[in-house]
Amino acid sequence: MPLNLKILTVAKRYLRLDLKYKFQLAMDALVIAGNFIGFGIIGLFLEARGGVMPEGYTFEKFMLTGTYLWTMMARTYDDCIRLLGEEASRGTIMLLIESNVTITQALIGRAIASTIKYTLITSAFGLPVLKYIGALNLRIEQTPMLMLGYICSWLFTLGLSMIMVAMTLIFKKIGMVTTSVMEIVMMAIGFYFPIELLPKQLWPITGIIPFTIGMQIFRDIMILGYPRDSINAVYSSIGMGIMKMVTSTLVFSIIAIMILRYAIIKAEKWGTVEQY
Repeated sequence: MPLNLKILTVAKRYLRLDLKYKFQLAMDALVIAGNFIGFGIIGLFLEARGGVMPEGYTFEKFMLTGTYLWTMMARTYDDCIRLLGEEASRGTIMLLIESNVTITQALIGRAIASTIKYTLITSAFGLPVLKYIGALNLRIEQTPMLMLGYICSWLFTLGLSMIMVAMTLIFKKIGMVTTSVMEIVMMAIGFYFPIELLPKQLWPITGIIPFTIGMQIFRDIMILGYPRDSINAVYSSIGMGIMKMVTSTLVFSIIAIMILRYAIIKAEKWGTVEQY
């Protein structure tokens, strides 16, 4: 079976499995709705200090557009890092391997299925909210740029998931690392506050994370209708920003695949995959 068809088949399997658990879907929807309510309240009553927001931004718009993108990515990340445990609990992990579905392919399929699921759920709550607060100003000509930021953010999230799964294969139990990593990423990419408010010494690090640039471009296009020409701590020109985002996405994705591949080889050698 061709590689792309195999991954799509795996993604379809995960979608069917997800639809079986109606209560879990309902709870996920409630939690996502709660995110928009909670961060909306925060954004409504707080304002960023330092006057770093451009004209047309409010902290409410800033928080809720970030919540819209982040929720889709973070939920996909959660599903991916739970992949091994869930397949083990069903007793199907060896069935996947015997069907010539690698862990990498299963992860990508899981990510595709989760993205479809959470894009639909999040959009059902998020788009009406963004429209209501005036943060849905997407222009048709900016759709390719928006999608590029989305795809790079998605690939970064998938790569991070691969690294976490690799750690699980090697160490079995990694505790709160998976949650802590995402909390650090939320701070680094400027989810809670404008990235310019971070210490300048951190700007070179945070500015090279694909999700940072993807988040800024996504917010700008949703709120302003176009990406800003430059953003302190992120990029000095939109061309440089795109180049940094695409290049760092490719490099990080290759590194993540190599780390996961190495962990799979070690796990097969040690027999730890079968332990699941």
